[in-house]
This record gives sequence, structure tokens and C-alpha cells, in this order.
Amino acid sequence: MIKRITLTLLLLATFFVLPVHAETSKLKIYVFYSQDCIHGATEEVFLNELAAKDPTLEILRFEVVYDKENQKLMKKVGDLVGSPINTVPTVFIGRHRIVGFTEGTTDVDIVDSIQDTKEHPVRDMIGEMLGLVKPGTGTVDYTGSSIITLPFIGRINMATVSIPLVAIVLGILDGFNPCAMWTLLFLIGMLFRMEDKKKMWILGGSFLFASAAMYFLFMLSWLNITVFFGSISYIRLGIAAIAIIGGIFNFRSFLNAPKDGCELVDDDKRKKLKKQVLTVANQP
Repeated sequence: MIKRITLTLLLLATFFVLPVHAETSKLKIYVFYSQDCIHGATEEVFLNELAAKDPTLEILRFEVVYDKENQKLMKKVGDLVGSPINTVPTVFIGRHRIVGFTEGTTDVDIVDSIQDTKEHPVRDMIGEMLGLVKPGTGTVDYTGSSIITLPFIGRINMATVSIPLVAIVLGILDGFNPCAMWTLLFLIGMLFRMEDKKKMWILGGSFLFASAAMYFLFMLSWLNITVFFGSISYIRLGIAAIAIIGGIFNFRSFLNAPKDGCELVDDDKRKKLKKQVLTVANQP
């Protein structure tokens, strides 16, 4: 009789305990996305396929454009991990933070992050904040995916790339600009004709400093504007419409009156400007 009661209790304990254990053992993947983003839609299909193949995965999705509560949650998670979430889709897997989605690159990062988290379990701080898991111990350093794919080059880990090398490459790419090249050639020609070396260094250095400052301010302000307006779908659609209309207009202008060089300043104004600059440069 005692054996039967004991066996019955063990079976009941197994019935109630096993489902809870299976639920808590799942690896939670937190996804912040926009329902208007095509990259987020592609990522959703990929994650659903992973979850269908691997029952130990649990996908938790939070739409952050139209859902005000999820917007607040996104800010809290950004504060929790130490840096704001400015781009969607953003995925958190263990200690890994993966931004954006590109087939052949980001999907590989997601699979690698899942494997790494399974092999090296870490504290689920986001799950703790949401009340999905019990509070644990230890800390987590969330890392972003630094691997990108470049045409004709392949996958590159940006964390190991030299900053001066990146600056040189960006400078070369930016150099293919008719207006910028004309300005540089004009400046170099003007400096070669100057006899005062001190004035030559002052003018050349001033140009370089002003150019660097303007580029920095432009990129900084443009980044903030993009981050602020990028989450508003109507503004994104408006910008896209303006870009398409502008592209059609410029292409039509090119077909009707093809020209080479910079159209901002015509030849007469360019000569007048050159004369004025040389007059100023040759002053004692």
C-alpha cells in the first residue's frame, strides 16, 4: 500500500514539475522591430524557421513604432544594456546584441549567438526585468555584431580593422566627387603660386580644418536626424517619395542636357571667383 502511494506521488510530481522545467530551460530571444520594416519581416521568417526546428528557442517580439508601451520598454532595455536602441530590428540573444538583418550575414550571427549562449549560459537580465525568469547572479556585457559583408571582399570584422585604414578608404571614396576635386585642385594650384610659406600653411590648414569640422557636424546632425525621424513611418515614406522624384528629375535633366563637372557654379562665376580668391591670397 505504501509503495503504491509513493509511486502515485512520484508520478504526480513528475507530471507537474516537468512542464515547468521545460519552459524555464528555453532560450529566450528578444526582438525589437517595426511592422513597416522589410528587414524585420525577413528576420521574422528566419527566426520562426529556427524556432520550428529548435523547440528550445522562445521568440519574444516587441513592435516599437505603433506600440507606446513597447517604446517605453525599448528605452528601459537600452538603459539596462548600457546603450540606446536606435535601429530596428534589434535582437538580444544571451549577451549578444544583433542590429539589422541581412541574409548571409546577420542570420549567421544569430545562429552563432544561439550556439554560443547555449554553450556558455549567461544571466538573462532582460528576462529578469520583464519578470519572465528568476533573478540570477553575475553580470552580462552586451556586445554588438561587428561583422559586415562588403561587395567583392566578403565578411570583415570591424572590431579588428584599423581606424586609420577605414579613414583612408572613406576618404578615397569621398574623393570621387567632381565638385570636391575641382575645389582641391583649385586650392593646390593657388597654394603653389604663393611665395609666403607661412600664409600657405595657414590657408591650407584652415581649409583642412574647416572641411573636417563641417563633415563632422554634418554627419553628427544627420545621424541624430535619421535616428529621430527613422522611427516615424510617414516621414520615411515622405523622404522616399522625395528621393524618387528628385532622382527622376535629375536623370531627366542628365538625358536632356548631359554635362560633366559641377553644375553649382558656371564657368563665368568660377573665373570671377578664382580671380577674387587669387587677389586675396596675393595680398601681403
